[in-house]
Amino acid sequence: MNHMNKRKLYKKNSEFSNIKLNSNIIGSNIIHLSHINSTMNYAWNLFEKNVDNNGTVIIADEQSEGRGRNGSIWYSEKSEDILCSIMLESRHKNLSELLIIASLAVVYTLEKILHNQNISIKWPNDVLVNQNKIAGVIAESSSKTFSNFSLAVVGIGLNVNLKCRGNIKLPINTTSIAEITDKKVSRLEIFELLLINFDLLFAKLNKNQDIISEWKKYLNSIGKRVSFNLKNSNDLQIGIVEDIDELGRLIIIDKEGKRRCLYDQTIRFID
Repeated sequence: MNHMNKRKLYKKNSEFSNIKLNSNIIGSNIIHLSHINSTMNYAWNLFEKNVDNNGTVIIADEQSEGRGRNGSIWYSEKSEDILCSIMLESRHKNLSELLIIASLAVVYTLEKILHNQNISIKWPNDVLVNQNKIAGVIAESSSKTFSNFSLAVVGIGLNVNLKCRGNIKLPINTTSIAEITDKKVSRLEIFELLLINFDLLFAKLNKNQDIISEWKKYLNSIGKRVSFNLKNSNDLQIGIVEDIDELGRLIIIDKEGKRRCLYDQTIRFID
């Protein structure tokens, strides 16, 4: 179904008013805000008021409490980047699957814009260009259900025109599309591509089509050393990533040669 006639934008003179989507679900409603504490928080508040918001996308020019994985702060500058959250009613309760399609959507978007660049994914949620971080994705779910669907929100932060060089608020290995191309980039163009790609991948996920194989092509994590804690233990373990399973979990060989399948917030890459 084409949702172009249903779309609403909650901001006057929005640069996204001319967005062109022929999506099945994603972007059925777009809420553009000048400033918000967090698009993720806004999305969950919207679910509280009206559960049926499948495909609604919230995009903000500025966030005061934007967050990344493990509660880290996501830094951006006003009206320079893509800071958005996508509201989903999904049969897929495994959040790793949503992280997979979100990171792939970012990769496919970057491939349309950037040429002859090394684009990769660092497990589980960072997208890199030439080993520098350009985007991050997160996913959260709720115990609430709607017509047998689980509620989830996927957050995407993509550095579009962010000035990274010499910015003491950012890690050294941070980049943006503008810094790679040496020119200011249209957020509208990037946002369109991102939502189109996410919609296509979400449709594949709902049809149980294979997405993990495509995702693994971009992963740079195989063969890397990691540290981790086992459940109910504070002892730090060291291992090597051997592979990724069908749910996006790391298969790690520990120092004793045991294979462990882990998807845990304590995992840290050493290499």
